[in-house]
Amino acid sequence: MYHIGFVPKNKNIFDWAGEAFIDTADFQPVRVFTRLSRRVPFLVRSMGWNVSGIGYELDYKRQEDGHWFPTSYGTEYGLRLFFHINRSVTVSMDSSFENPERLP
Repeated sequence: MYHIGFVPKNKNIFDWAGEAFIDTADFQPVRVFTRLSRRVPFLVRSMGWNVSGIGYELDYKRQEDGHWFPTSYGTEYGLRLFFHINRSVTVSMDSSFENPERLP
């Protein structure tokens, strides 16, 4: 398994940074972790807006027919608005792939 880290080439833009684990036989991603490449600017945070810890994790699995399919997705981040609203947002999804040719 290959382990690859990635960051945006331009350090001044908001983009994704993270890590990917790549299957050595099929060269397909098995697991991907991401986060924002930099923090929300101080001026925005000082006005009462902030999003912290935003990123996601995505897992893939090879199916019987040879295709790779996402099997799970998850994210969790903090949201602060106007100094009074503080929320944690969590999303977790699992999926399965059913070959339509095998359905009754």
